[in-house]
Amino acid sequence: MTVPNLTGRHPSPTTDMSGPGTPEASAPGDARLWRAALIGLAVLGLAIRVAAVLARPHLKASGDALFYNEEANLLVAGKGWVNPLQVLAGHRGAPTAAFPPLFTLVLAAASLVGFKSFLAHRIWCAVIGAASVAVAGGTGRCVAGRRVGLLAAGVVAVYPNLWMSDDLAMSETLSPLLVLAVLWAAYALWRSPSLRRSALLGLLLGLATLGRDEMAVLAPLLIVPLAVGSRRSWRRRAALFAAAGGAGLLALAPWVGYNMTRFDTPVFVSDGLGVTLASANCDRTWYGADAGYWSMPCSAAVPYNPAADEAVQGAEAQRYAVHYIRTHLGGLPRIEAIRLGRAFGAYRPLQQINFDTFIEGRPHAWALTGLAMYYALVPMALAGGVVLRRRGVPVFPLVAVIADVAISVLLTFGQTRYRSIAEPVLALLAAVAVDGMLRRRNARRSPVPARVTATPGGRGVDTKDVLVVVPALNEEASVAGVVREIRAAVSDVTVLVVNDGSNDATAVLARAAGALVASSPFTLGVGGAMRIGFRYAQLRGFRVVVQVDADGQHDPADIPRLVAALGDWSGPSVVLGTRFGVSDHPKVSRPRRVAMRALARYVSRRTGVALDDVTSGFRAHNRAAIDLFARLYPAEYLSDTVESLVIAHDAGAVIGQVPVRMRERAGGSPSQNLLRAATYLVRVGFILGLARLRRGPATSSKEEPWPVSI
Repeated sequence: MTVPNLTGRHPSPTTDMSGPGTPEASAPGDARLWRAALIGLAVLGLAIRVAAVLARPHLKASGDALFYNEEANLLVAGKGWVNPLQVLAGHRGAPTAAFPPLFTLVLAAASLVGFKSFLAHRIWCAVIGAASVAVAGGTGRCVAGRRVGLLAAGVVAVYPNLWMSDDLAMSETLSPLLVLAVLWAAYALWRSPSLRRSALLGLLLGLATLGRDEMAVLAPLLIVPLAVGSRRSWRRRAALFAAAGGAGLLALAPWVGYNMTRFDTPVFVSDGLGVTLASANCDRTWYGADAGYWSMPCSAAVPYNPAADEAVQGAEAQRYAVHYIRTHLGGLPRIEAIRLGRAFGAYRPLQQINFDTFIEGRPHAWALTGLAMYYALVPMALAGGVVLRRRGVPVFPLVAVIADVAISVLLTFGQTRYRSIAEPVLALLAAVAVDGMLRRRNARRSPVPARVTATPGGRGVDTKDVLVVVPALNEEASVAGVVREIRAAVSDVTVLVVNDGSNDATAVLARAAGALVASSPFTLGVGGAMRIGFRYAQLRGFRVVVQVDADGQHDPADIPRLVAALGDWSGPSVVLGTRFGVSDHPKVSRPRRVAMRALARYVSRRTGVALDDVTSGFRAHNRAAIDLFARLYPAEYLSDTVESLVIAHDAGAVIGQVPVRMRERAGGSPSQNLLRAATYLVRVGFILGLARLRRGPATSSKEEPWPVSI
């Protein structure tokens, strides 16, 4: 959507992390309590991991763990990246890039200060696992609030499928930390696209690739929709894409350049894919008891050139595996299904547990516990995805991580530890599901009185970040006075009058009074006018939108009270100005009062909040509600006020109300009348009845034409 230039353009918003799925800006005491709880969970995670290590203090390194342990020590000894297995066999170690370098560097940090034993490396991995718990809390808070952050951190702290990799000092130790950091950066970029945040995401994706090379698949799955799908000009989108790509390549460049000087064939991140493919593509792993897994004899059957370097031998193994696949294409769909089933716990899970125990060294009882917890987390994660969609928070970054695992498994083979990249996503989504259940339970217990008393300015929102939207249809008699009164009451706010197809002087008088004017060529209704206001606020970075009628019924002196009452909720928040909390409100006819009470009773029961003026057009919305309503705000009469509250509730909104003073109309004719109210009351009741079946608001990057000029 292209917005024309206009005078008095709103300044760029500050980087305050506000918006859907962002950290709450609450009282310092609350923030300290949250941090203390998160630290406690990290300590719990550390204690569990250290206890697991100390339960088997004499565990010997083998397989990949032995490779990493010895490679880190050789690196610290100044030998460079050489094959440690050859050194252990008494030979001169040849250059190696069998694995990405980041985990070796992390272990080398411990070796550098004297902690070189396998036991010391295991304890160091326990510390890294505890750091993952803390990052899980921050990422969960970024996605869906503080409670979700703590719940996700709790799952990461105790989940055996995560801490068992730490116990074994495997490279999967880094997987939760890396993927959670990437997700945090992805949601930060979605929330507020900027070159800095795009570069941060690219840098973290580059580091993640250096930790687990299969995470390179995440780059296109995240950068393309976040950069290209943002609501920006194509030049800006290209800049975001370039910033992410450039930062990622910058992170990879030193390692790639180093590899190019060491091998006879190009090596980028690692050269282990060929051996992996050869071990997973033979008769035994396609049709035997190990179907979908790997087998050492399969890779040993490759006719290697013993004089060639590791990269050339890897290319030979890859050609051998590809030849096998091409000559057995008929069985490929079956084996791919088995691989996915094995990785995601759907194919011979107990056999896979035995493989994990005897080949990798996982404790059998804890492996079974991890499988049971995994089966419990999967349906909760699915429910959490639904909850996020209803709240207007995109789920594609989380789905991208799971897709990354699936693609990796399809290309190689299936095993439990390959799933370690996706396990933190299950923890996050399960936490969202639990949070949603707790909200619904609290709402069902009893409607909460929505009376709010707040000190103006108590929320800490700069009035320059407030946009007052005034829908106006043929309001030349009152609109100028309303604009001047708003500017007198709250001097720094921006006033946007949406001229809804008026055929009088509404636009001219509003602009003369100091307001910005968005003119529609035809009448959209109050809901359509407000959608324009929300979309303008979203594009210009306003943190609060306040709706005020153009007929002079609302007292602008109450605007600070509405803004202050929005609270600190990170999700959508809407505060209504209710006329029934004061004694001097204009009289309402009995039929209209009956209709208003019926609607208020239904919405109160539906949302779990006691509301008594749900048709009020005097209301405030926080940044998350702006993002929600910019995409999905009903335009029909009554739906714009009543149904919008149901939409907000289903998106996880906090809804409240503040008693405000209402006045008689200063001019114009009312947009409501008894006949229209009676006609639409039936329609709104039907819509609200179907609201439970509505899909959550979809997040779309499609830019719609804007039928207005400013």
